Amino acid sequence: MTPGVQILADAQREALGRLAGALEPARLERAVALIDEADAVHVCGVRRAFPVVAHLAYALARLGVRCHAIDGIGLMHREQAGAMRAGDLLVAVTYRPYAH
Repeated sequence: MTPGVQILADAQREALGRLAGALEPARLERAVALIDEADAVHVCGVRRAFPVVAHLAYALARLGVRCHAIDGIGLMHREQAGAMRAGDLLVAVTYRPYAH
């Protein structure tokens, strides 16, 4: 493994360890309930968050959830967001710090 790949792998392993330690079961259960109760789920994120949005939208769709990505491809943010209706759920994906 090259040094760059090793650094990246180590950083991801560390991030997963922090996630496991910070995960609150009650909050996760509430998030699952919100998804289950929603008429449709809209997952929004751009730039660094795009891969997460694409994967989450795919995974939810595979579970039978009506899901739409608001990813801004083709600068269609407004049109994609315009598909949201009452009873839908918006999941926003971002990072801290947002971007450099």
